[in-house]
Amino acid sequence: KEQQYPLFSPNTNLYTIDMTCKTILLVDDEKLIRWSLNQELTRDGFIVTEAESVQDAIKKVNELEPDIVILDERFSGLDANTVLLFKEFFREAANRGKAVVFCSHILEVVERLVDRMVILDHGKPRAAGTPAEILAQTGHTSLERAFNALTGTGDVAVQARDMLDAVESGRRKEPHDGR
Repeated sequence: KEQQYPLFSPNTNLYTIDMTCKTILLVDDEKLIRWSLNQELTRDGFIVTEAESVQDAIKKVNELEPDIVILDERFSGLDANTVLLFKEFFREAANRGKAVVFCSHILEVVERLVDRMVILDHGKPRAAGTPAEILAQTGHTSLERAFNALTGTGDVAVQARDMLDAVESGRRKEPHDGR
């Protein structure tokens, strides 16, 4: 039986999270994703503003004061100081009452940045709570290991050894002639 979470279930929509939220800033560099989400959210009665970059998002947060900010993988390709600035900006926005939804596969960043999180596997929630709660639920000491256990991808240490063995055995089969 699939476990259900009070705020995050396969049937969750943003109304479930907060009925008073009406304005959303959607930040994604992929135009098709922004367009698709915009269509769905607008149909549900939200006022949606789009931003392609984090820099643009910061301007729009200040100008429009949206209730919710949705960021999808927005820190890739940025230098360390810029990432730090943006993390602090969005943390402060959350402290001031904005709902900041941050989607990322870089779980080390997620662990340091979020108050609550949901681990999804093929679009279905597998765990929800604070990072500490998820670590306690799974018995792991890192979110990467917890994610691995929850999504059933197998023992990555064994997979890494198998990959290295395959590379090394391939080298033995083809002698290096020094050229």
